[in-house]
Amino acid sequence: VNHRGLLLDLARLGLGTEGARALAFVLSLDKLEKIGICVAYKLDGQIIESPPARSEDMLRAEPQIEWFPGWQRSTKNARSWNELPENAKRYLQRLAELIDCKIGLVSVGPKRSQTFFAN
Repeated sequence: VNHRGLLLDLARLGLGTEGARALAFVLSLDKLEKIGICVAYKLDGQIIESPPARSEDMLRAEPQIEWFPGWQRSTKNARSWNELPENAKRYLQRLAELIDCKIGLVSVGPKRSQTFFAN
């Protein structure tokens, strides 16, 4: 995640190619006021869904960001989907919808106890 938002294509690639169904929930998201997902790019007036192949085009492309409100509270003590902040659940549900992949596991930290089933 950077100032341009989570690159949706990277999420699709990571979850789609290996058949993974888990999201490592980066704790740094807890502190953000808003969180973005890059859902497309605008290049030469046209909306494209994937990043341009040529680096010079990528430099000119405008990311199209879908913004979500942050939750600004720690998730590290969550041990179930229901214990996550509502905004975190909305963000994860939208991400799953965009990458067309059901989220099976969510991790909120490095310990085994910090990984749980989604929904």
